[in-house]
Amino acid sequence: MTYSEFFQEIDGGAIRSTYFFHGVEDYVRTAALDRLRKALLPPGMEALNEVVLEGGSAQAALEAAEQLPMFCPKRLTVAVDFPPLLPRKARDEEGEVDRVLNWLQNPPDTACLVFMLRGEGDSRKRLYKKLNDMCGVEFPLLSEPEAARWAVRRAKALGCRMDQKTGEKLVFMAGRALTGLNGEIEKLAAYAMDRG
Repeated sequence: MTYSEFFQEIDGGAIRSTYFFHGVEDYVRTAALDRLRKALLPPGMEALNEVVLEGGSAQAALEAAEQLPMFCPKRLTVAVDFPPLLPRKARDEEGEVDRVLNWLQNPPDTACLVFMLRGEGDSRKRLYKKLNDMCGVEFPLLSEPEAARWAVRRAKALGCRMDQKTGEKLVFMAGRALTGLNGEIEKLAAYAMDRG
């Protein structure tokens, strides 16, 4: 699924029990996780209903996902850089993969488990393929024209005017990664202040 389709699903109120976020575009991936948080977790209940695990084991991720939520319908568990999805061989990788695949056959209705890779994973691995087919959301870099249009919209949101040609030049100089591009736009907006 593309990230645009993911945002449409979330805006439509459809939230799956499992997601697999992968790809190199950090800014949009972070925005997608934030949108999922806002859709799932009522204000003030975030700390009670969300767990973020760095690396970790399948048992830790699945146990966290199976905990019942408090004052909301689902609990959010984010497994960041889950070892069996990464290029290097994980400890007891086959056992870890089997645990996750068994859990995916019948996840609880109260769970929303997100496997999130900050870098590139190993697309040849069995779990990567299965998650990508079932619930993968890819976050690739935008094309140069898309990034330029995004830069124009972002500048406008910050109260500045930027034409398409300037957006294209900024993308050429700063690159297509939106995190870096956003930083440059914020610097320009701060420099322009109320002059727009």
